[in-house]
Amino acid sequence: MIRSHNEVVAMAIKAARGAGIPFGHAEDFGPVVAYLAVTFPNDLDCLQSVLRTTYAPLVMTQNDDTVTINNAQAVIAGPVALDALRAGAAVVQLCDVDAPALAKAYFNRAGAFHCVDDGKALRITTVAKTETEYVVQAIDMPGAIWTMLSHFAAKTYVPASDASRLMGAGAGLTDND
Repeated sequence: MIRSHNEVVAMAIKAARGAGIPFGHAEDFGPVVAYLAVTFPNDLDCLQSVLRTTYAPLVMTQNDDTVTINNAQAVIAGPVALDALRAGAAVVQLCDVDAPALAKAYFNRAGAFHCVDDGKALRITTVAKTETEYVVQAIDMPGAIWTMLSHFAAKTYVPASDASRLMGAGAGLTDND
């Protein structure tokens, strides 16, 4: 199913909110899902487990110039790791990442980071700023992935009722245009 880039980003953000992901992380998640769909579409299967996860508070430790995040949930740890690197950490280690493909997409999309996966941890370092050649384009989203995102997004919708319309949802009770 061909979808526009913005359509994929918006649906991924809504799905993340429906899954209970905090708003700021959901905003970061949307463009990363679109990037993953364009660059590594076979890795989109990780989204279902990511969205079905109960999110735990992030716990990280810092030793000298290395930040370590254990039991890293990619959708939460990815933006935090990027912030740490941009704030001056030389190395960020994401240990036991739940969705390595998604975590890597956060760093690859950002462009100026090198990511090494040793099977147990992702080790991310800052490299010289490079131009990323990610082109915004139409995205061929697998139907099953789109349906799954739609299912999570539907959890954010207001139920259709006269009471919800009176409170401002939808077009209202009368259409007098």
